[in-house]
Formats: sequence, C-alpha cells, structure tokens
Amino acid sequence: MAATTSAAVTESPGLETQRKEIESMLQEHELCAGDTWYLVERRWYEQWKEYVVTGDQNSSSFPGQIDNTELFEELDSYHLKERLVENEDFVLIPAEAWRNLLAWYGMVDDQPALERKVVDLPSTVKVEVYPVEIFLCLHSNMENVVTAQFSRADHIRKYKRIEKVQ
Repeated sequence: MAATTSAAVTESPGLETQRKEIESMLQEHELCAGDTWYLVERRWYEQWKEYVVTGDQNSSSFPGQIDNTELFEELDSYHLKERLVENEDFVLIPAEAWRNLLAWYGMVDDQPALERKVVDLPSTVKVEVYPVEIFLCLHSNMENVVTAQFSRADHIRKYKRIEKVQ
C-alpha cells in the first residue's frame, strides 16, 4: 500500500499552469470506491499553493520536495501517527494530481508514498486513511512477526497471487 517512490523530477510547467491543473483535478475528481488517492502533508501543500499563487519561481516560498515527515510516528517504520485529521494534518490528492506533483517536485528520499484506497461504507464513500493492519506469525515462531496492511477495497485473490509469486 505504501511503496517507496523514487521518481525522477521532470521539468515542470509554469506556476500558473501547475495551479490550474491541480485545482482542476481536485474539483473534477469525486471519491469513487476502488480509486486511489494520496495523503500529502498539509503544510507542504499550503507552501506549494502559496508558491504557485505568487507566480515567482525564484520565491522563498518554493516548497522543495514533497515531505510527509510530520505525518509519521517513526521514520524507521513510516507508521502513520494516530488520529490525523484531514485538512488539518494532511490533504487528499487524487492519483493524477499526485503523479504531477511527484514529477514536478520529487519526494524526500526513501519516504513512501501514502497511497490509499477509496472504500464504500454503508451510506458513504471515503478514503481509508488507516488500512486494516494485521500481525502475522507462525505458531512455531511467535517472535518473528510480520505486519501487513490491507484495504477494505482489496480482494483476497490479489494476495493469493502475490504469495504464489514469492
């Protein structure tokens, strides 16, 4: 679910074009079960918005690489802090907007992309910020615990295929 991202930064379009493209994607994309959205640390996103609004590519408001450090409890495990609040701690970005921001700005080395699925719950659809986390071990070796995260949108067939490949 949270694969490390090491995309090369490409030459970005002008700041006004960036702003319009991302705003358009945010307005056009509705939450749809099974779709992928990304968490971006709110302060980085606000810095980016200020940067593209000022229109000065030499501005001190340049946000730098996407940095979600403040969302993690520990940088060793990249485990999300508990009780993060949307639009206070992070913003949600549709996959297409994420790919653009990642191509234009890159991401802090070794930091995983915070990819999340949209799930269909009774009477609502929402981004599953905290996927189900399961601890797995063999009864004969209880000290060797492996943690795995699963989205409610995932199908068990996906994991059976992965197991066969390994």
